[in-house]
Amino acid sequence: MYRFKLSVCGGTFDHFHKGHKEFLRFALSQSQKIIIGITSEKYIKKNKSNNGIETCDVRVKNLIDFFSKEKLSKRVEIIKIDDVFGPTLSKNLSIQAIFTSSETIKGAKIINKYRKIKNLPVLEIIICPFSLAKDGKPISSERIRNGQINREGQLYIDNLFINNKLILSEKLRMELKNPFGILIEDFNNYLKNERLDLQKIIAVGDYIVNSFLSKSLKPKISVVDFLVERKVKFLNLKEIGFSGKEKVVGASSPPGCLTPNIFRSIDEIFKSLDKNRYLILKVNGEEDLSVLPFLLYSPLGFSVLYGQPGKGIVKIDVDEEIKEKAYNILRGFKIASK
Repeated sequence: MYRFKLSVCGGTFDHFHKGHKEFLRFALSQSQKIIIGITSEKYIKKNKSNNGIETCDVRVKNLIDFFSKEKLSKRVEIIKIDDVFGPTLSKNLSIQAIFTSSETIKGAKIINKYRKIKNLPVLEIIICPFSLAKDGKPISSERIRNGQINREGQLYIDNLFINNKLILSEKLRMELKNPFGILIEDFNNYLKNERLDLQKIIAVGDYIVNSFLSKSLKPKISVVDFLVERKVKFLNLKEIGFSGKEKVVGASSPPGCLTPNIFRSIDEIFKSLDKNRYLILKVNGEEDLSVLPFLLYSPLGFSVLYGQPGKGIVKIDVDEEIKEKAYNILRGFKIASK
């Protein structure tokens, strides 16, 4: 027996994740039928920054697929909403409750305020508990877009990585010789003709960074070690083309391994992302393998560019699949004995 016959809930349901699923299962355990308002493109444009939020059609499809798989389709109605109210002020619907989270309860209270004005009964507000990621913090679409967790709440930055020296195995060395991004053979021509969002570019390697800077293009994050093909090419940052106003973070990374130090340094880089400065990771050792932790730390929509000896430049567009791949590769590194 259900507590309610008809209830409502609303949200963006971006990057549909474990928390969304548990929220909806909880609501449907309490209500016979639920009307789900999913925020339209118009709503998002008006109320939030569309920083990587999926289109409304994609988000609706994810909901439909979920309910179909759970065999719950007959108990839900999905509608697009352009404002916080959706159908909640309709006199033709006998809505009894609204399901929300502690973060969005303000919207539920506003709805009840206007229902009183219209002489409609107030809705019972049911607050659903948060689903937590592995770090004990709530799973959220924002954290997924920011590249911190996957849709199940698994952290991309594993304690294994930040507490141990990781050694590249011979098997992985061979695997990493094959680029897993887009191979660019003529990089200078590419820079002339391609429009890039430099605020989302991470350039790894002195040759690539110098190529950008020589064309007055400045990546948000640059990674250098003063070497090109393992030979000293530059003596200082000015020779590469930097102005001296950039924030520089140092890191130690001996050839063939990744240290806790480089993970901490990359973490510092990303904590400075919102500040209006360009960022440099200056590596003492070799920067090659830093591509992998950069993929883990990067928000979705960033791109990492690095050199592939004898082949050209590889551009990796950071998405969820790439982050999972980088995570699994790093899990395959050997742990150095302490």
